[in-house]
Amino acid sequence: MGYFFGFAFIISFGFFLAGYKKYGKGGFLGEGGGRCLWDIFCIYIKNENRLIKKRREVYVESKEETEQWWRETCVKVFAHSILFIMVFSAIGFLVFLQGNYNKGAGIELSRDSFDGDSISYGLKAVWPDESTENMEIEISPREYSDKQIDEMFEEGFEQAWRNMLGKNKSFNQITQPVNLITSLDEFPLKFSWWWEPEEFVSEEGDIQYDKIDGTAILTMYLQAEYRDELRQQSKTLLLSKPVYSKKELKLKQIAEQFLKWDSEDKEKESVLIPDEFEGIRLYPSDSKDNTVLFLFIVIFAPVLFILKEYQDLNYKVEERHKELQREYPNLVNRLVLYMGAGMTIKATFDRLYDEYCKEEKLERDTGKKVKTCNYLYNEIGRMIQEWNAGASEETCYEMLGKRLGLNCYVKLTAILIQNLSKGSAGILPLLLMERKQALNDQRDRVRKFGEETGTKLLIPMMILLIVSLIIVMVPAFLSFG
Repeated sequence: MGYFFGFAFIISFGFFLAGYKKYGKGGFLGEGGGRCLWDIFCIYIKNENRLIKKRREVYVESKEETEQWWRETCVKVFAHSILFIMVFSAIGFLVFLQGNYNKGAGIELSRDSFDGDSISYGLKAVWPDESTENMEIEISPREYSDKQIDEMFEEGFEQAWRNMLGKNKSFNQITQPVNLITSLDEFPLKFSWWWEPEEFVSEEGDIQYDKIDGTAILTMYLQAEYRDELRQQSKTLLLSKPVYSKKELKLKQIAEQFLKWDSEDKEKESVLIPDEFEGIRLYPSDSKDNTVLFLFIVIFAPVLFILKEYQDLNYKVEERHKELQREYPNLVNRLVLYMGAGMTIKATFDRLYDEYCKEEKLERDTGKKVKTCNYLYNEIGRMIQEWNAGASEETCYEMLGKRLGLNCYVKLTAILIQNLSKGSAGILPLLLMERKQALNDQRDRVRKFGEETGTKLLIPMMILLIVSLIIVMVPAFLSFG
């Protein structure tokens, strides 16, 4: 995996340097690399997608301006992706190099304190072909001296025989070392073991396979002592040589070597073992591997940039809809006012857009914010440009309703188109009715917003009520005390 991170770093750093050489530093870090990727993949990227559609809902701009924004957005995403891949690939590769640098320093395994228990550690053996095997070893607790030997645990006959089997399946198939316990937790008994013939089993319970020819019969004696009472049982065991695979033999050699390392320097707090044994790499089983995290960051970083851009555009679209809804009653009211004064529809829109341009100029000159719906009047200005370019009024009104997108504006443009076909005699009453309906809708929206705000304030009000009750009641209870 370290080579993968190294390869990813080389590729991303190559694009970074190539972009810097071809395009210079640019407006932000990595812009040159992003432009290089755009030059390669631009033919595979669609120019019509959800982001562009959302963009056209929010901003009034030409097709060339939208394509320029899309190109700059893709360049920015590519540039940030190159930087993310380069940084996290470098980190992953450094972690890989650090692991190889520490190779040979050994693995330190801590012992338990005096009179404690043996600690079991998991190790992962990595073979030369990169296959792995998990194994467990036990590190005995620290000891004061040979004279200070720990008392063993308590047990009963039945459990003692069962524990004696260890990993063996039955008394008629003993192929693994036997567990010669001296005590158990459940019973206040002390156990002692002996067997005949003695040469088949060591004092530690290991089977002496070199002295067994095929199979051998062993009589095992178990004596339990409780105060002055002694009881004895015996069982006949059938010993046989186990069949090990190559890996199992190697793991057995490793386990035997661990016993030698464990027997050395027991007065020390930890045991230092090598991280490689006869071509097999060893790792603690609980060692953390951050490869998946690095891969997740490297792969999904570009997706996060796209999602953020999409979320920002969604937020702007929602703000645009709210602002258009707020401005709609004002627009209808001004249409009624100017058309009632005798102005035509076209002249009315020209007048509205001129007033908006004056307010915008005043805002730029004075710095004072003017409460005007920029989205609405930008679309009106675009409509005026269209009919100045030769488009018919009916087409311009229809396109205005589609661009604004809200039902109320679609209804208004339908009234205006109807005026063009039937004449302007009945348009003013229709606009008056539409103004009344718009004001009612606005009142309903304000009421709904107030109810939602009141609901959100319930939790702070409850908190204030609880605090007030505490302030009043606690002194009262204390005075009674």
